[in-house]
Amino acid sequence: MGGPAQQISVLRAAKKAFADLTRWFDVVVFDPRGFEASTGVRCPDPAPWATNAEWVFPDRATYARYTEQNRRFGLGCADAAGPLAGNLDSGQGAHDLEAVRVALGEQQLTYYGNSYGTVLGVAYAEKFSSRVGRMYLDSPIDHTSRSWTEWLLPRATVKEDNLHRFAEWCATDQSCALHGRDVLKVWDEVMGRAAERPIPAPGAGAGAATGATLIASRATVTFDATWPELAKSLAEAYAGDATRFAKPSTVGADPISAGSRTAPSRTRPHTARSRLWKSG
Repeated sequence: MGGPAQQISVLRAAKKAFADLTRWFDVVVFDPRGFEASTGVRCPDPAPWATNAEWVFPDRATYARYTEQNRRFGLGCADAAGPLAGNLDSGQGAHDLEAVRVALGEQQLTYYGNSYGTVLGVAYAEKFSSRVGRMYLDSPIDHTSRSWTEWLLPRATVKEDNLHRFAEWCATDQSCALHGRDVLKVWDEVMGRAAERPIPAPGAGAGAATGATLIASRATVTFDATWPELAKSLAEAYAGDATRFAKPSTVGADPISAGSRTAPSRTRPHTARSRLWKSG
């Protein structure tokens, strides 16, 4: 389980990712309340993070406009939810997990959760501790903190560390498009130039260009598998063509990108400063 988002259609689209797991387990997922095959909630407005390709903001005024859009989206979803409003939390999700266990006739729950799925796992363990079998929680979210700064700083630190890991990989792997070059220097120069003037992206359409905030939003350093593509994108952007950063990735797309289904209102804060994005 991940999300918060629909799971059944995502599983169908990502079956290969579960190939090893299905050698040992029958994989069962369900759509949480408010999503798709469950009692779906249709929000009147699209999700702001689905219509805005950038989650890094150049200034506070831009971020303030985004937060207001996000607030309207959340209020609209709550109105559209009707009686489901206030009943879509992790506590209810834990009871739904228990209902799935009972329906399957299992004595204990074997569960994998990542992202928001870790919150459901923790809630289940708190409410039904005697029913927990094997439980693997990947990248647990601390949903008890109300401080965006405390939530963001560790994330920024990890991203910074991953950027350095990416540079180290590039220095040792000849397949890297930036092999033999100072990767961190290339990154800083690309970001600096894009911040002053968006870099042309001819492959994305006539007159298209890519600014620093979009590059920072789409540069994925978290997963090793994305590094070769990132190296190519940086090499081409350094040479004056930022098309790869201008085109949205189809890998790991947000399942609620259409913005037609509800999700808890969430505002992605102005990112903590690091080498990944410096401004001002």
